Amino acid sequence: MTSDKFRKLSETNPFSYPVGTLDTTDPLYPPQYDLALKWMRDISGRSASLDFWARGNYMRRLLQMSKQATRQLIVPVQSVDEIRWAYRRLALLGMPVEFLWQGELSAPMKIMHLHPGGEDDIWDAGWGYIAALGTQFKIRRRSWAAIIGFARLMPEKVPSWIVDEAPDAFINGEVFITPSELVGVPNSEPEMRAAFEELLHAVPIHCDPAAEAMLNIELPVLDGLKASDFTKLLRDHIIELERLRFAFRKLVLADAAQDFQSLVDELNYETSELTLADRYQSFRARITRAGGMIGTSAAAVGAAVGATTGSVLAAVAAAGGSVATAGLCELLRDRAEHELDARRNPFFLLWKLGAQTGTSFRKTSPASHNYQRRIAAPPSTTDGYFHWLAPPTAGVSFAAVRKDGTV
Repeated sequence: MTSDKFRKLSETNPFSYPVGTLDTTDPLYPPQYDLALKWMRDISGRSASLDFWARGNYMRRLLQMSKQATRQLIVPVQSVDEIRWAYRRLALLGMPVEFLWQGELSAPMKIMHLHPGGEDDIWDAGWGYIAALGTQFKIRRRSWAAIIGFARLMPEKVPSWIVDEAPDAFINGEVFITPSELVGVPNSEPEMRAAFEELLHAVPIHCDPAAEAMLNIELPVLDGLKASDFTKLLRDHIIELERLRFAFRKLVLADAAQDFQSLVDELNYETSELTLADRYQSFRARITRAGGMIGTSAAAVGAAVGATTGSVLAAVAAAGGSVATAGLCELLRDRAEHELDARRNPFFLLWKLGAQTGTSFRKTSPASHNYQRRIAAPPSTTDGYFHWLAPPTAGVSFAAVRKDGTV
């Protein structure tokens, strides 16, 4: 699908973002994850805060990863238990993790929320939202401005997991949660998920019972630790995890010409060393003292079908011509034009995600000023102000009153 067709869709749909050619050579500063985290910590309605922030910063995140050739692990999930279960295993391996949320989203709704509104606060996103700066609220010595917009929000427990259990990783860009439907990736379309993985040059982790495992691998597992202890353990024991992370990265980034069996053997050896060898005794003792335990988890490696940029673009366009896929198509096309397509990894990990039950984490609640609320049903449209593939710029509009009293 061409940019002209996307532009036509946008012009005929009053609830769509403006669509144009995405110039990935324009200088852009990296997403400021710390601002999003502080916002979510300071006030309730975390999902609305993340939604506003992502409508501009999410595309900025994609552009940054593309320019830096950052590879990350993509994990489709449907619950916070799955996120927690997978993160406790993948965080040890030292690669950024993007959870593709395929669980519940709210019905489209119009919401009112609060945005940091002081003189030093940054408005760098918010496509589809309208802000009113005239009347501001004071909460915890901070100014807040009212914002309204249409949204489809993730459950509050999803961004709360980021805030309460993985704040350091989020600030560093090492973990993110993306609602699949809001980035043009329908849950029912495996081709679209492949396109998303291609876009991010990502290493997919699938749970596909029809796939045939090639080689078995062992990965270390840490369980029973509080979120704060787990974060501190990762920060304090980088050296002990270096060899394991190096072996894992070599395996998942390997190409077909390499001796794959030797890479699997190397990773299995490093997992065994970390969990059994005397030289890692102090590392394991630290885990035990904190009330946790270390073990191993079985996974497998399967063969993946390589995708060309042309076929990926076709899959994206076939998703229904949604305006929400425009930015994704532009990024892929730009990559092809600049010959930035790296060799696609011919392998992927097969790892059945299982969610532990009965495991609870102490949660810290944000301020109880619940200004987020449903106002009215929005217009009926599937291409409305709901998606995250907005331009990587400030898109929020500011309400103003003319001299004649009109808005």
